[in-house]
Parts: sequence; C-alpha cells; structure tokens
Amino acid sequence: MRRRWKIVLGVLAAILVLLAVNAIVVNRETKAAQADGGRIVDLPGGDLQVREDGPRGAPPVVFIHGWTASIHWFDRITPLLDGRYRVLRVDLLGHGGSAKPRDGYSMEAQADRVAAALERLGVKHALVAGHSTGGEVAIALAARHPKLSRALVVIDSEPDEKFVDPDLLASLSVKPLIGPAMKTLATDGTIRDGLGQAFEKGFDVPDVFVDDFNKVTYTAYKTTYDESGDYVDDGHFARDLRSVKVPRLVIFGKDDRLVTPAAEAAAYYRRQLGVIALLVPGAGHSPMVERPAATAKLLTGVDPAR
Repeated sequence: MRRRWKIVLGVLAAILVLLAVNAIVVNRETKAAQADGGRIVDLPGGDLQVREDGPRGAPPVVFIHGWTASIHWFDRITPLLDGRYRVLRVDLLGHGGSAKPRDGYSMEAQADRVAAALERLGVKHALVAGHSTGGEVAIALAARHPKLSRALVVIDSEPDEKFVDPDLLASLSVKPLIGPAMKTLATDGTIRDGLGQAFEKGFDVPDVFVDDFNKVTYTAYKTTYDESGDYVDDGHFARDLRSVKVPRLVIFGKDDRLVTPAAEAAAYYRRQLGVIALLVPGAGHSPMVERPAATAKLLTGVDPAR
C-alpha cells in the first residue's frame, strides 16, 4: 500500500512539475509581428498589423476587434462599406498579425498604440468602432485622442462586470498553472466550441477565427483579460465614455450570450451613461459577423460624415 501511495504521489509531483515548467515557458513566450492579410506598421515597443480597404481619400472608418480575435472578424462587414469609406482594421497588440510582447496590454496602452499607427497612416476624424474588448480600446482611444475620432461605436462591450458571467472553462483558463496548460493542450475542436459562445447557437465558427485564437500567446490572452476587467471595474470605462464629445452609439446582438441580458445591458448604457444603445435581432455577441448589413446600417447612421 505504501509503495502504491509513493507512486501516486510521485506521479502527482511530476504532473505539478510539468505544469509549472509549461507555465514558465508559456508565460515567457513572445512573437514578432507577421502580416496575414494586412501590412505591418513599425512602432516602438510592438508593431501592429493594419489592413486598409476602400478609397484612400474617403472618410475613414476604423475597426478594432475583441479578445483573441483579429482583423478577420470584420471580413463580412468591410465589403459593405469600402465603396464609400476608407476602412482600416487594426490587430491589437498580442493578437492576429501584430507583435506579441510581454507587456503593453492595458486598454489605455492599446489605445495609444492604435492612435500611433493611425497617425503614421495619416488618419484623422475617423468613425471608430470597437467590438467587445475592442470597444473598451475604442472608448479609450476616443477619450485620449479626440482629434482622431468623429464618432464612436461600441459593439457588445459590457458596461459593468455584472453583465458578464464566464463559464467554468473560461474561468479556469486564466488560473495559474491550469490556464497555461489549457492553452497548450486545447484542440481546434475545443477552441471552436468555446468561440461558439460569441454567436447565436448553431453558428458555424469560421476556421480563421480558430487560427486567430491559436496565434495569441498566453501572456497576451491572460493579461488582456485582466486589463479589460480592470478597465471596467476601476471606473475608467465609464469615465472615458462620458468624456467623449463626438456622437456615440452602442450596438448589441439581441441574443448575446456573453454580455447578458443584452437588453438590460443596453438599458444600463442609456440610463447610467447617457448613450443610445440599440439591439440587432438575430445576432449574438458578434453582430458585425452574424448580421453585417444590419450592423453597417446602424454604424453609418451615427456618422456625421454620411
């Protein structure tokens, strides 16, 4: 019996050592920027991938994606706009084709980096639209760099953490030792199932979205999650949104399964933050993917340049 317990304890100790080693390796991982559909804008501290479509002289629209996503989450809405707008899509630091360093993931730092890329490209007075965590970056961008925006659209971003109830797997994925192991061992099927929560039930998650998740380092994954929560919890989200003077609009997929209930979150924006908030029927957390035409119509409706 003692021998059996020694074997069990030895196995458990070995597993813990492997988990610790994996966590150390994963947490130290960095990656250089590598274009996968856009161009790389060289910036101090971390280069960003930017994709441009439409006439260069047209009014600019800037899209900022959410957590573990990329410029490809706007593939379906871009063709509805690039005939009359200069559409720019930006990969946040740590995501997509952008660089993946060990730090620089606060919403304010991300906003400043996006602003630097836009200034490098000569972009001013853009309609800035951000999805989910990208909505927080868009708010920080509009607040900190007011000359860069002419209107702000926030898509399915929680105004308060009470509207977000992560499932068990999502909660475990940001825990020490367990989270890095989950990121290392996750199969494409598991990732696809997890991403399914960002859409209505039955939505066919594109392969490129799974690829996007796989490109994110665990450092970017965990730190972005933490920084996003802090931005909302510490009151910076509400403060910055209230300070934005350009036209503002919030859009929610009516059947959002991540920010829920979506109707109550929209009502919170109206009552507490004084922002118009509208629902897109037939869409979950990602209406620009699920209902691009309806989302484009709402987005351009708030644009003073239309």
